[in-house]
Amino acid sequence: MHIFKIILVILFPILSWAQNSKIQIMPEVSLFNKTVVKLGDIAQFKGVEPEQIEKLKRISLVTSNEKNAELVISASEMSKILRAYLVQAERQTGAKIDVVLPPQIKISIKNLRYSSDSVTHQLNAELKKICQECIYEFNVRAPEIDSATVSRWELEVTQVPQGNFSIPMTVFYKNRASTTEWISGRIKVFRYSPVTTRFIRSGDQIQEGDVKLELREGTYQNMRMAKISEVIGKMALKTFRRGEIVGNKQIAEPYVIGFGDPVKIESGSSALKITIDGVAQQRARVGEVIRVKIPRTQKTVNAQVISKKKVELR
Repeated sequence: MHIFKIILVILFPILSWAQNSKIQIMPEVSLFNKTVVKLGDIAQFKGVEPEQIEKLKRISLVTSNEKNAELVISASEMSKILRAYLVQAERQTGAKIDVVLPPQIKISIKNLRYSSDSVTHQLNAELKKICQECIYEFNVRAPEIDSATVSRWELEVTQVPQGNFSIPMTVFYKNRASTTEWISGRIKVFRYSPVTTRFIRSGDQIQEGDVKLELREGTYQNMRMAKISEVIGKMALKTFRRGEIVGNKQIAEPYVIGFGDPVKIESGSSALKITIDGVAQQRARVGEVIRVKIPRTQKTVNAQVISKKKVELR
């Protein structure tokens, strides 16, 4: 029977979040040569400052006294572990922290004997923490070390490398001080990305059937692609040839108002609202502020786009 101890390290005074901060817990995680499972081992962070992420990663969650162990934590159990921490953190920061939990979290802890294969397995696991949906192909050259002398080792992976790479590795020995070694190799990164099925002009609205998912190679830095559902209905900001990957920075919300369109200008509170006719002097998307001409007075005012053909006086 595996024995686990649940730990929570409180770091409230040193943390702060933006309004859209999110912690996403991964459903399955494989860890190697770990005695302590930390939040950074099972979570991905969005909307959090880099220096704050490093502090969050150090929050300890689970310790194990077994060399090889399997742990399943339900969403309710993980919620209980994090609840007190999140409540106090939200109270101190005044910002909501969203935690996305799968129905259960499976944590596999394995104590591997040092070898080139075991280092490769651990590297893949570390990369999956950064981009879980990415698929990696790589060859690894690990330093030749007598495995009988090694207690454990830790890889320092902070980002997905591109092409040729060198990554530091701390090796802990049984009978002498630890040393820093380096592993090297070459990596290819693949990810299912939205790809155009036809020629799309800049300014066209992308329709269902205009894109499909394909497994494509690229560096992680340029593979922050939108999902299919996020592409449909958006406006292309560039011209796409058939078979091109669509990135989330290459699309935008479509214009809901065009130059010369008649619009309704609203002003006042919900209790007393005045509506007058106007003519848009520029095209715009929802949320943008545009110039609107009032034909009756020939004056031009600034108004924020609320919806199609409707603006609010600013």
